[in-house]
Amino acid sequence: HNLYDQSTGLMRPKNSRGEFDRNFNPVSWGGGYTEGSAWHHSFPPFAIDVLASLHGGASNLAAKLHELVDTPGTFHPGGYGQTIHEMEEMRAFAMGQYGHNNQPCHH
Repeated sequence: HNLYDQSTGLMRPKNSRGEFDRNFNPVSWGGGYTEGSAWHHSFPPFAIDVLASLHGGASNLAAKLHELVDTPGTFHPGGYGQTIHEMEEMRAFAMGQYGHNNQPCHH
């Protein structure tokens, strides 16, 4: 629960002082995320009741999931420093920020 940021509705890494990174970009890959961005690591497919609670209820979670697929499939290489194939595959899949091709999205 401590990585969920209510202001963005996404999971965010924290620094050594326990603070959210100020340079947050939800479409930036790497950094605190493995082969993905905040969008990919914010909807773990377990404890759905907890995830819904974090979002303020099931309808709010559903709205955020719609936002996931409605947000353009743009990306920033971030910590990778270059485009990696998972970024291009996500964009080619054409479901917004959802990256079904990449297993970390399902952990």
